[in-house]
Amino acid sequence: MTTDAPDELPSTAVPVAGNAASEKAAFYEASGMIRPESEENKALAALLAKFLGFMTHDEWSRRKACMLERISTTQDKVALKDAPAIRDETDEIAWYLYLAETAISDPLCLETNQAARALPYLVAIGQHLVAGVKVAGLDRKIKEVLAGKRSMPDGALFEMLVALSYAQSGWHVEMLEERPPAKTADLLVRRNGKSFFVECKRQSRRPKYSAEEHQHFLELWNGVATVLRRTGQWLWFDMVFHKELSGLPRDFLTGLLSAELPTLTAAYTLRDDDAATIRARPIDKRAVQRHMASNLVKNGSAMLRSLLGGDWAPKNSGGPMAVEARGGRVKGCENVPFGRWLEEIRWASGCTWACNAPQSIAAKARDIKRLLIDAARQVPVDQPSIIHIGIETLEGRQVDNLRAVKIRALLSGFKVDRPVSAVFVHSIQCNEVTDKPWEVDETVDWYFGPEGAIEHLPKWILMPSGTVGPGVPHWKLYP
Repeated sequence: MTTDAPDELPSTAVPVAGNAASEKAAFYEASGMIRPESEENKALAALLAKFLGFMTHDEWSRRKACMLERISTTQDKVALKDAPAIRDETDEIAWYLYLAETAISDPLCLETNQAARALPYLVAIGQHLVAGVKVAGLDRKIKEVLAGKRSMPDGALFEMLVALSYAQSGWHVEMLEERPPAKTADLLVRRNGKSFFVECKRQSRRPKYSAEEHQHFLELWNGVATVLRRTGQWLWFDMVFHKELSGLPRDFLTGLLSAELPTLTAAYTLRDDDAATIRARPIDKRAVQRHMASNLVKNGSAMLRSLLGGDWAPKNSGGPMAVEARGGRVKGCENVPFGRWLEEIRWASGCTWACNAPQSIAAKARDIKRLLIDAARQVPVDQPSIIHIGIETLEGRQVDNLRAVKIRALLSGFKVDRPVSAVFVHSIQCNEVTDKPWEVDETVDWYFGPEGAIEHLPKWILMPSGTVGPGVPHWKLYP
């Protein structure tokens, strides 16, 4: 991937609001940051042309303005534990298209974390469009996403990706029209006299348990930054909870740090028992200051996590950060909450956390049994069919290992009262990284019916066809 939307920039000539630096347009021209010729930007441009072609300019401007107003309002001066997700769930497809538009034309104002999750799907769709792939019924599906499905576009986007992947592999593809209450498959694909109905299901982002656990952690973390700031110590924490967070008292962390936080010069274990293992170590303040002397770092970015947490903040790790810093918004990004760059960090803290309680792991390792049953009910009882299921791997290695065991056990014993010829399960992870806008991983499990493997089926949905994987599930590649 190209580095069109970086997490850090040289500190000279960046048009930060309040600085005497060059204007943003001049900076883009001088830096070469805007690269319309990159493969990713060509794909995003093709996607935008296709989707926005079904809206007038005024309609798109109005939807975009309303979406940004909703996001800006919800993000204003809200405590971390009370902050909503940085996306617009009312018109999420507009949010995705705005991210694509910003990535191409205004990357300094891009919300990089959300872009890393959403844009790989849009790029993959756009790459098929650039290649001239044709799918009957695609325009109708796009119109549905822009209208009635605007708040929940992920399933339809996954369906489009599956359809385009079949077409890229040489199949004639028709996206079938929904006719409720009748149950119908999503696609009909034909090649060399063979035909299959195809049903696509995409699992929701995260289980309810994960969202609740995350909220419990933020409630535990609430007040920690205040305690740490009083000590003046720059500290990064590594926390592993061995009990469910819902059962811990609200002052579990603040009480521990208020009572047992010595002045640290090296890594130190504050607690190691059946409830949690909590370690702390000083952030390398001098290294941070050296880096900041010649770079600006985007607030809340993967680069900031890496700078502060080092090897205690590996790729895909989660956890809050608190900084006191001098910085500002890029000129021209003042009206959106994503353009703040830090120029000088005066104090910082943060943490990486996880929960390995067996109940937590089991609750987060959702299987696909319900999705598979629902998908099988959509396909004909007397015609061969194929099922594609998309899931996201966001919960860490232990959770994903357990879920993989569940999925493979389900597929190995799969029986259904209709001729399902194949099932593909696409485990997908889109990562925000420090050296490029995003990184994509995809692991595929499959089942073939009694007739055996079927030629020319697309294996990958997000990865380019012909991709050779590492031979192990992608979640085993991370700490």
